[in-house]
Amino acid sequence: MSNHPSTNTDNNSALATIQSLPKAVRNLVAGGLAGMIAKSFVAPIDRIKILYQVTSAQFRLRDVPKVAYSIIEKEGWSALWKGNTATMIRVFPYSGIQFMVFDYCKHFYLSRDSRKAAYEANTAVAAITYADVAGKRHKDKLQNHGTIDNPHSNKTAQHDDTRGKGGLSPIDSLISGMAAGSISVLCTYPLDLARAQLAVLRKKKKPKDVLAAPNPARSKTNIDKLGIGSTSQSSRKGIGYVLSNGFQQGGLRGLYRGITPTVLGILPYSGAAFTINEQAKLKITRIMQREPTTIERLQCGALSGLFAQTLTYPLEVTRRRMQTVGIVPTSGSESAAVNFMG
Repeated sequence: MSNHPSTNTDNNSALATIQSLPKAVRNLVAGGLAGMIAKSFVAPIDRIKILYQVTSAQFRLRDVPKVAYSIIEKEGWSALWKGNTATMIRVFPYSGIQFMVFDYCKHFYLSRDSRKAAYEANTAVAAITYADVAGKRHKDKLQNHGTIDNPHSNKTAQHDDTRGKGGLSPIDSLISGMAAGSISVLCTYPLDLARAQLAVLRKKKKPKDVLAAPNPARSKTNIDKLGIGSTSQSSRKGIGYVLSNGFQQGGLRGLYRGITPTVLGILPYSGAAFTINEQAKLKITRIMQREPTTIERLQCGALSGLFAQTLTYPLEVTRRRMQTVGIVPTSGSESAAVNFMG
């Protein structure tokens, strides 16, 4: 019982410390943490997705559990999260910068709309004042349009409130999302390149990580042909090696290999995702006359991401293949990354 006041005080102090931070910093931290949690959760599926993207193997949904099992068997449990360290290092600045830039753009557009609304209100009041001096009905005009002393009352105030609660227009959301996505990608692209290359390199297994001894009869139809390149490609090398190797081979351009399809993909992806998400939440607010709940926000984010990902997926495949050129063959041969015969 005596610990409760102390715990509450500590929580309030931590909350006050967080609230005292600049809004841009809070957005950076919140976006980064959210991205890290989400990426860690889907990392095993993401690695399997990359293995399919960099080869010509046919995707079959029923094979996904077998691929996951085979990765565990051949490389150990931790191999399902191979390359996730690079993702964690990348996703914090990526998500943080993305949310920070979008919030800045949103604030800019909303401030612009507020200034425009204020200008229109002042112009309307000036016109009313001129009409009153000319001998029009003073009281009727003031009741319909607001008083001269308080130009934001009555209908003018209602107009301003509507604009303030209206959020971004679809075009403003699109531009803000495209800016947020492209800037965050350019700032963190080398880490995305490292993540893709680490995902397709086979990991040297540790004895304690191995699930079971491979069965030669079964491995012909499973993951022996899911090896990346050749056995010599097996590696425990990490982010530093991949980045330094890319820089030695191609300089700064080597760290940005595949950036063109990435930018071409992120512009419509980020623009569409932010636009659909923002407009869906705005629609809920207008219809329900309240802020969207957590579940509704989750649904808006999921639907917007699903649509945007589907729209730009061909460019993502192009990006992954350019990132892994020379590391894994894509001919669909036995040494290809994913090749099921059964």
